[in-house]
Amino acid sequence: MGKKNFINLALFATIGLLSLDAFADVKTCVHGNSAQFETPDRAGTVLYKGWGIDFGKSGVSNWIHYSIPVRDPNLKLKSLSIKFYLGSHDVMIKDVHLYNANVKVHTANDVNWNRSGWSTKTIILPLLKSVSQGLGVSLQTAAGVESMSKRVVISSVCGTFQ
Repeated sequence: MGKKNFINLALFATIGLLSLDAFADVKTCVHGNSAQFETPDRAGTVLYKGWGIDFGKSGVSNWIHYSIPVRDPNLKLKSLSIKFYLGSHDVMIKDVHLYNANVKVHTANDVNWNRSGWSTKTIILPLLKSVSQGLGVSLQTAAGVESMSKRVVISSVCGTFQ
């Protein structure tokens, strides 16, 4: 193989690899303790820890909001993952809403995640969603009144973009 052909082959392979990289998923996460409560007095005792946010109150529901920065406005949201802990089956993450700035782009109502212990749940979007103006994530928690733990810990919220 001549030097010119070798250089052309190397250049073609490099461009091919870069093109494949353009389709690679990009995951961006925010820490659980970056939460904003819609109604702070419904959160109960709130602890901002190195491993996440820890809160809980009996008999109430509340919305918790997260903002995930979008590194490249041309990327589209593919999925959302949440790592969390629930103290019992009498507390749950009930609904998940996703926003592009002020426009709701996805609603996952009645997910009703209520398995006690640590979980990571992923919502795969049926169509890629544009979130060029910033991804807002809203989680609704709900706690019952049974004599059980109402503890919720959210460790991370991640968006996967393509």
